[in-house]
Amino acid sequence: MAGRGEYKKLIIEYPDRLARFGYSYIERHLKYCGVEIIVIAEKEPEDAHTELIRDLLAIVTSFSARLYGARGGKKVRQGFGN
Repeated sequence: MAGRGEYKKLIIEYPDRLARFGYSYIERHLKYCGVEIIVIAEKEPEDAHTELIRDLLAIVTSFSARLYGARGGKKVRQGFGN
């Protein structure tokens, strides 16, 4: 759509809502297409170490919830079969 000129402005709340990784590439491409990105609420920058720890904790939490959820579901299904 940007390449076809269907819009000239893109309004986002935070840059990481548009893309978690590679925001600069998207920003450069949209600028090339003549699209201006307007960021409403620029958040305070975190240091890379803090951001990495937060992301890793989110990943571990997500996978552990899936793992324990799958185990619990299997036990319940086995209980109904007897």
